[in-house]
Amino acid sequence: MIITIPNDIKSEFEGYDYIITWINKYKNVQKTEIIFDFSRVTFLEANLCALIGAIFEMLESKNNKINLINIQPRVETILRKNEFLLPFGFQKIDDHYDTSLKYRKFTPNDDFGFNNYIQKELLKKPQFPSHSEKLGKEITRNIFEIYENARTHGQCEYIHSCGQFYPRKPDKPLHFTIVDKGVNIKQNVSAYFNEDIEASKAIEWAMKKGNTTKTGDTSGGL
Repeated sequence: MIITIPNDIKSEFEGYDYIITWINKYKNVQKTEIIFDFSRVTFLEANLCALIGAIFEMLESKNNKINLINIQPRVETILRKNEFLLPFGFQKIDDHYDTSLKYRKFTPNDDFGFNNYIQKELLKKPQFPSHSEKLGKEITRNIFEIYENARTHGQCEYIHSCGQFYPRKPDKPLHFTIVDKGVNIKQNVSAYFNEDIEASKAIEWAMKKGNTTKTGDTSGGL
């Protein structure tokens, strides 16, 4: 089976929406070699590797074999720098500009590993804006909350993470993506209120500071 990716994929609604279509299209495929053809892709925002990796995990769990072909040199360079392509037989390339946040898979109990990941791949990068120790701890705490949500609420086997820092752009954006394939926000919030809540409404509720589906003495809602 060959899947030809039609065009460039950016970290915006259309990019995420297209990648997610793979879930519904190929969720019933089993024991098949699935080949992704990148010949039409001249640009891929690296943080999307977290989402692609999570979907590859789903496909591989059904005894499918994933292969990637016809990767354009520019895209290949990016995906070798962040080490996404290493499991597919590609060699690592040193990131001399140190702007990529490596693609990693974390088990839900690897707090230490994820904390080190934030420090090494983000806060200690030379290009990252200078900040006080207190601010660094606050940044870590907020990013760790996303990981904690994936671990606590997602009930998944792996948490996928990847990112890219763009220090040359005027606003110096950081694109950072964390993905789990477990229980989603709609399911958790609906269960918490014991009613079927629309997904968009559930996300709106979850994004308000202090709101959490955690119970008992466990804090949450950051």
